[in-house]
Amino acid sequence: MRALALASALALLGCEPPPPPVFNHEVLFEVTSDVGDPVNGVRLYRPGAEIGTTGKDGQLTARFPARDGAQLTVSARCPEGHVDPPDTRIVLRELSAVAALAGGRRRVLIQCRRTRVVAAVVVRAGFADLPIMYEGEELTRTGPTGVAHVSAAVPPHETFSLSLDTSSIERLRPVDPTATFTMSAEDGFFVFDPALERLPEPRKPRKRRPKVRPPPEAPRPMLVPPNAHLGKGGRR
Repeated sequence: MRALALASALALLGCEPPPPPVFNHEVLFEVTSDVGDPVNGVRLYRPGAEIGTTGKDGQLTARFPARDGAQLTVSARCPEGHVDPPDTRIVLRELSAVAALAGGRRRVLIQCRRTRVVAAVVVRAGFADLPIMYEGEELTRTGPTGVAHVSAAVPPHETFSLSLDTSSIERLRPVDPTATFTMSAEDGFFVFDPALERLPEPRKPRKRRPKVRPPPEAPRPMLVPPNAHLGKGGRR
């Protein structure tokens, strides 16, 4: 009501109301990745002009002369390995006297998401020195305890596969097992446990030994008592 009355009085006197005051709005931009790391080298723009570039701490402080309540659109160009975020719209408000004395300033958070996220996989093979393959290339081998740790940078929501080369150990089953993993928009942790086992050696067929037959015995001489040809009656 007072502002309306003042404007009416000025109009009656033939004077125009004074323009709204212009303030020097100080804004702190903080740019981080999707895991909270500061992003260096992000170029910030306002319509028709460049604001500046973030430092190693991912921060940039800028001042904007504008009336209270003015709107500002800021766009960000992220460095390689990151995705440009949507434009950020800011309403510039003058800080209270208490906040100004305390060194307060407007804080705007911007996120540059990574184009690749980290996939960490623990491989529990149970057998040492087995090659771990990714897209046809050997990444590493299992250690003395049969365990290996693998990490790879893959695009978000990407599906990837790891396999074990079991050709160096005979009778290891399953042969060359493969595991497939699907990433989300964040870093992921997985376990690859193919439950390998080594089959026992096949039993060798027992050779049958031919039975050794004893040689036939020589015929024994028959003992004929004397005069056996004469019969029981004796001599004739």
